[in-house]
Amino acid sequence: MSLDYYASLKKNKPDDEPHLAYLWYEAQGSKSKDEIRSSWQESLNVVDNPWQNKHFDFCQIPDSFAFTLDASAISWLPRFSFMLQIPFKMRKPYLSKGEDNFYIMENPLCREKVFKTPMVAASSWKGALRAAMLQLLVRWWTELDAAEKEERSNRKQFVAWRLQLVRLFGTERSVDIDDKNYNQYLDKIGGKHQARWFRRYLRRFISKNGFLAGRLYFYPTFFEKVALEVINPHDRKTGTSQRGPILLECVPINAAGSFSLLYVPLGPFGKSKETHREAVAQDLLLLAEGIRAMLTLYGFGAKTSSGFGVVEEKLNGKGKLSLKAVPPPEESESDSAPEESEELPRYLEAPARLIEELRSPDGTLKGEEEYKQWLKSCGRKYNKEREQLYNKARSWWEREGKQLMAAASHEASSEPEPQPLQEELPPVTEVTVTFKTLDEFLNQVQKVAEDLKKGGVT
Repeated sequence: MSLDYYASLKKNKPDDEPHLAYLWYEAQGSKSKDEIRSSWQESLNVVDNPWQNKHFDFCQIPDSFAFTLDASAISWLPRFSFMLQIPFKMRKPYLSKGEDNFYIMENPLCREKVFKTPMVAASSWKGALRAAMLQLLVRWWTELDAAEKEERSNRKQFVAWRLQLVRLFGTERSVDIDDKNYNQYLDKIGGKHQARWFRRYLRRFISKNGFLAGRLYFYPTFFEKVALEVINPHDRKTGTSQRGPILLECVPINAAGSFSLLYVPLGPFGKSKETHREAVAQDLLLLAEGIRAMLTLYGFGAKTSSGFGVVEEKLNGKGKLSLKAVPPPEESESDSAPEESEELPRYLEAPARLIEELRSPDGTLKGEEEYKQWLKSCGRKYNKEREQLYNKARSWWEREGKQLMAAASHEASSEPEPQPLQEELPPVTEVTVTFKTLDEFLNQVQKVAEDLKKGGVT
């Protein structure tokens, strides 16, 4: 392929820069990689140079192909679901690692496979947000002194915060509910006592096998501008350049994008509607803190420790939070706070009902041998901890469990079968709040969370 042919392509398709790079690379296949790169840069100086103004506008993608979040779909989702959209502008360039090996540069951006548009993948957003929220937890814990770390309230808060991250993002990697080797990052930070406490609550209140999907669903972000960054690594001993300047493809400063996510509160909700609302409010507050920390402090993408991948505090337009909620209750109802139920023993899931692993199909307590066989079939061991659990359950069963079960069955047989009634649910409203800065975003979220805790959203 001659330079004249490349010039004609450039004239006919000025926005098709990535594909022209591929054609140029193919035409120069007989040369080494360094010679091809040098030839490519020389060609950009001969023909119209798209890099001379630091960046160029990328090909425009129609809105129908932008995979943007449709807020009107909130009406089809479960109650207390919400959608969040935050339009932003880059304060520092965004770097990422592309998966395409056939490219003119060694360090290309991650691009969408069809349109070749620079993007932040949904999985990248999830990893960046989880890392930022994890660092918030670690920072809070490490700033406590030795005496504060021994306080039960702080230890309980550490475990509750960790469980909340599991509820939002799903199961932690390589963490098993019966794992005795507490070598994970948060295990080492919090200590073995919190690690055991975390696993006990995980299998009891969230997931019996420890595995579940999170409540968050992320959307990709697409950019329309590309630029070049140059780094020049130096040897720490000699202070001289190791290999010369290195070109990095990046999304430049002031490039616009939009962060979008969906929250669907599926999974274990708790014992009451109040507990459910409280959990959603807590998730919303923690998410707001984590999102602000990710966007303005910790960054997203590659080389975040060097300051890359952060955005402006002022948004690029109006952000929007759409929540599927219920109207606030009457004043007479809101005045009376619900009484907190006492925590049940580990062997009970209800005041008169054993947990599933100890309960036979007819509701009675399993025999000890039957319980051992059940544990073996699940790949677990009948250790000292489970032996103590079974002995406590057996004592309760002999003391009051039989009588409670007999009384419940007698009441069920003596009373006439009730007719099924449809519960009259309160009308559902779609609440939307807007904001122009990330500080305003935090303030709006705090108001919504407070209204949720009171029983509704105004």
